[in-house]
Amino acid sequence: MGKEAIIEYFKAICSDKYDGITKFITRDTNEIIFDTLIKMETEKIPLSLIKLNQCFALARLRTVSDGFFKYYWLSANNEHFYNIYKTAKTNKLDLPSGTKKDIDDIKILYSGLYRIFLDCLYCFGNIKFGFNQLCSKSYEELCNFFKSMRIDTDMIIQRGSPLEFDAISPDDKYLISETVYKNFGDDPNRYSETQLEKFLLESYKAAKKKNISRIKISDLFSGKYIEASDQVSIFSDGFGEDEVSSEEEIKAKVADIAKIFFSTRKKALNNTKLYLSFVNDLDVYVATSMRTKNDFIDIHNFIESLAKNEKIKTLGLRYFDPTMSAAEGHENKGIIECLMVKASRVLIYIAGEKDSYGKAAEAAMALSLGKPVIFFCNTRQKEAFFRDVHPLSRLVNFENGVVGGAIVCTTPQEVADTIDRIYRNDMVYSLVQADDKPGHYCIKDSFTNSTIRVQTDDRLLTSSFWNLFGRKHNKLESKSHD
Repeated sequence: MGKEAIIEYFKAICSDKYDGITKFITRDTNEIIFDTLIKMETEKIPLSLIKLNQCFALARLRTVSDGFFKYYWLSANNEHFYNIYKTAKTNKLDLPSGTKKDIDDIKILYSGLYRIFLDCLYCFGNIKFGFNQLCSKSYEELCNFFKSMRIDTDMIIQRGSPLEFDAISPDDKYLISETVYKNFGDDPNRYSETQLEKFLLESYKAAKKKNISRIKISDLFSGKYIEASDQVSIFSDGFGEDEVSSEEEIKAKVADIAKIFFSTRKKALNNTKLYLSFVNDLDVYVATSMRTKNDFIDIHNFIESLAKNEKIKTLGLRYFDPTMSAAEGHENKGIIECLMVKASRVLIYIAGEKDSYGKAAEAAMALSLGKPVIFFCNTRQKEAFFRDVHPLSRLVNFENGVVGGAIVCTTPQEVADTIDRIYRNDMVYSLVQADDKPGHYCIKDSFTNSTIRVQTDDRLLTSSFWNLFGRKHNKLESKSHD
């Protein structure tokens, strides 16, 4: 393998866009480095730690510790926060056997750099900065650093079940919505003349003027007589095929719904207390917007399908189910949901026909906290929008500057598979450098092709970005970034 072949081979991961480790093997590389690599290939002269460090010094890079050399070029630690072996297989990397003391193959050199770039971008948001943070650590420090990022799967499986929630019928779950609460209030004895009752009575009177004596309640919501406001339209599916022929029957039907509402709300408020009681052990938060009875049923069925999924059932995960919870007022509701997003390890965003500010805010919070976020989109159009188009599918972790992106799934099984990989530290990643934008790096989830980390090729943006985070955090050195 000659100089041109070496440049071409490393082109997939190296770039002369910035100074630093990503520029190690490019057309600007010192000729001594090329000679050293050619001799390793043609004359079988291995690359020892001292020789590698000399090459790094010639490239104006920091030299690396014995432990760093061992971690990335002489071993493959199986306690990483993702599956190193599957990642290597997916990306056609050669992992070291663990019996050698030097790098004796250019493929091993490439594979070690690939792993370094991936780890540094994932953990630090910038490859050069990450390399400068990790390169001097001992082997044990590196093992402990990456092990600390793993989820303790055994602990989750063995922790047991929480207290039982109050069961709520799927058909009644829509009654926990804030809209329904605004209709009936808190007092079971003073719910009369609600917006719902007023609307039904007015709609019924309009129908009577058309000589309709007996009518389905669902028809009263249809808009044939008067338009239903947003405050009452949620009830449109709540009466089924019930018919009425008098105002007294309407009032009785509303009273029946009110009775179920107060019972359901009591259960939902109690369930919220239970959620708060295990806030430190919450696994999955489900972010959604529910406007109709069918929305509540669909979300209930989705969460049930996850809980019963054979692949993840053994994990015994704890979900925050929004169809099971209510709060004393919208302000408390907002605070509770923020708390649950903060507490959960993973957030699932369920895309719908109409997406809401609240749901988007919850997903944004989770991304900005550096949590894995799964977008469930049941149409290819939505999938493409969130995976490839929407700029806020990637957001900045304001604690450390790492740009994180959502994992976009299109089926409930794909969501379950992703959760399983996250909780078993079995994720598989690929490092990608854009062909038309050298220096623009992404990490993609290998199964869904979703971008979950980004390092931009824009030099001014990079400089401004890390100047800000460099000032905010002592560990970030702005001089480490171009």
